[in-house]
Formats: sequence, C-alpha cells, structure tokens
Amino acid sequence: MSDVNEIIYDFNGQLLKSIRKEKGLTQKQLEELCGINEVQIRRYESNRVKPKMDNLEKLALALNVSEYELMKVSDDCLNNQIDTDDISIISIGEKIRYYRKQKGLTQKQLGKKCDIVYQQIGHYEQGRYKPSKDTLKKMQMH
Repeated sequence: MSDVNEIIYDFNGQLLKSIRKEKGLTQKQLEELCGINEVQIRRYESNRVKPKMDNLEKLALALNVSEYELMKVSDDCLNNQIDTDDISIISIGEKIRYYRKQKGLTQKQLGKKCDIVYQQIGHYEQGRYKPSKDTLKKMQMH
C-alpha cells in the first residue's frame, strides 16, 4: 500500500513515442532537447521504466506539452486495486517541486512565503526528509 503523501499515476510510453514522432523528432534529437539519455527514452517509450517527475517535466518541456498529457492519475488508485506493474509512485518531494515550479517559485521564495528555511525545501524535494502536516499546510496556502 502506498504512503498517503504519494500520487499514483499511469505513464504511457506509447503516447510519449507518438508525441515525439508527431513533433518529427528522433530519440536522439529528444535527448539533445531534454538532456535525458536516448537509451533511457527508449526504455520509457517501451514502458520498461517509468520516469520520475523531474524527467517527466524535462520530456514535457522538450515536447512542448504539459506533464498531464504524459500521465494520468490511476483510476485503480481510487478503488484500491493497484497493479504495481502498471504504476509509478511520485513522492511528496517530487510533488512539492512540481507545484513550486508550476507557481514559478524558487526554493528560497517558497521558503520565505512559508517561513521555512529554504534549504529544508531542497531536502523535502530530494526526499531526504518528509515535511510535517503543518509544513504541508503552510505550503498549500501559497
């Protein structure tokens, strides 16, 4: 069973491949645009590996699509019928990074808004520490 601070999402490698081809890009060209090794892109497209949130962001940016176009929250999660072969887990730290970037904030800016030492936000995003519920509530308000 997953932690309540994690999101389960489906990743469709075939969709990634389709969007890449639609944009007229080879795997090598996509590597050059996003900085993810061509071999790793091949693994994503064949659904052997699911990207972590930071790589998902890089792929979406390079392809000029939103991260949501490359993933969707699993319906099975809602019914507690989770097939671990078909999912990836996004940690709370990856969620914090994602939402911070969506709001256009640096770690320092978010820290200042939430009255949290900005280095601590870096620790949360890297998964070194988990924020308390009170800290999450502060972040959620900003």
